[in-house]
Amino acid sequence: MVDVIGNDCFGYKIDNKSYDVYYNKEAYNKFISEMKIGKYNKFYNQYNHGKGSELKEKRNMPPKMASVASSSRFCYLALRDGYKQFNNSEDIIFEHSCRIKGVNATANLDAYIPKANIYFEVKCHEIFSQHSIYLKKSYWNLLYGQENDFGFSYAKCPDINEFKIELCNFGIKKQRIRFDIK
Repeated sequence: MVDVIGNDCFGYKIDNKSYDVYYNKEAYNKFISEMKIGKYNKFYNQYNHGKGSELKEKRNMPPKMASVASSSRFCYLALRDGYKQFNNSEDIIFEHSCRIKGVNATANLDAYIPKANIYFEVKCHEIFSQHSIYLKKSYWNLLYGQENDFGFSYAKCPDINEFKIELCNFGIKKQRIRFDIK
């Protein structure tokens, strides 16, 4: 992520408060402007008219899609070009309303491919303990196991409940200790 957008793209500001786990307004507006053009415009309209307020500031908070850990953003980026892998369908609906049978309620699913009858609800699992840079023990092998995608040297997991990892190992230059990576 940092390799693509750089360290200077964090810190969405509202009323002089900076939300450092969100992209700043410049980076977010660039993302939205790309979403508004050409083949992605229909997806922009789906999110813009959806009930999840994914693209808009709400109650003095940044838009959900501005979060670095937004499940909606992840779903959109993963499926906007690659959805043909599901029954060769090009028709996808983001922010799809789905009635809940037996309850007077509607759930907003992340995506739906009608021709294939495939529904997507993306959930991100928090790998850090209470938004700190202490990782849960269960993630040791992800980072330091014999086969990891991060290129870290193998190390046997010590007898601990959580461990600290410096964010600079991921190329993230961060001043505060709280960071939400999913």
